[in-house]
Amino acid sequence: MKNKMTGLVSFLCVISCAVYGDFQASFKAGREAFSQKKYEEALKNYQEAAQQTSIPGQRYQSLRAMAEIYQVQKDWKKAEEIISQILKDEKIPARNRMSAQIFLADCKVKQKNITAAAAEFQKVSAYGIKNNESYYAILACGNLNTQLKNYDEAKKCYQSLIDDPNVDANRKNRAKIGMGNILFAQGKYSEAVSRLTPIAADSGIPANLRADAFTVIARSQYKMKAYKDAYDADLSIIALDGIPAYFKASAYMQAINIQGGINRDYAQAKKLLDDFEKMPGISASQKKWITNYRAKIRKAEHTL
Repeated sequence: MKNKMTGLVSFLCVISCAVYGDFQASFKAGREAFSQKKYEEALKNYQEAAQQTSIPGQRYQSLRAMAEIYQVQKDWKKAEEIISQILKDEKIPARNRMSAQIFLADCKVKQKNITAAAAEFQKVSAYGIKNNESYYAILACGNLNTQLKNYDEAKKCYQSLIDDPNVDANRKNRAKIGMGNILFAQGKYSEAVSRLTPIAADSGIPANLRADAFTVIARSQYKMKAYKDAYDADLSIIALDGIPAYFKASAYMQAINIQGGINRDYAQAKKLLDDFEKMPGISASQKKWITNYRAKIRKAEHTL
């Protein structure tokens, strides 16, 4: 009897190992084909891998890989059909299904379907999992709802990140900036400045986040006609290193408007225009704006 049981166990082990080996071989072949942009071949390999395993996690890997190929091909319908299979399969671990939910939301973003994307990100909280992926989804949900002017929903997302002690400082600061953007959109300029000043003033915070905070502050101060404060905030943005060019471009344009249009300090406005024109990463439309503003200043000087 003992020998029979040993034989049965050995037989099952052989079968199991064979299936596992087939999955690994097919999945590896899929990755190699994908790296070579042989997408149809990769899809075939991943489909075979999914059929060769009874392990839910491996099935998820295969289906997710297929969805990623369809995403690269911008075949959104098929990508979403594959993700739907994952979401309906309750044998697949919740963490994997949550990742698939986020993937689906990102697909909606790439299709510029902001309303649908926000709704998909909203579903992530139902999994009850707190990790970097879920925090990413909450922040994205807040940002998208801000775009949609669903401010109450956006505030809930941002506040949940701010209140969670496990959320990293970088993401908390992004949530605080999101709150500042809502306050600005609602015309609560003074509150926006108060909320974001600590971020802007903290040299220990990454420069791109400080630039984001300074931008909302500068625009709020401009709206309040606190032009000197707005100008100083713009100069602070311009002085930051390693930030995206659009932050500096926005700061230059507002600073030039303050000096040339409000203060009528044409000499300073022209200096700023010269500096702006030399800025790395300047676009064709921004160069045109500079040319037009120079002409505007010449006309204003001529009429003095």
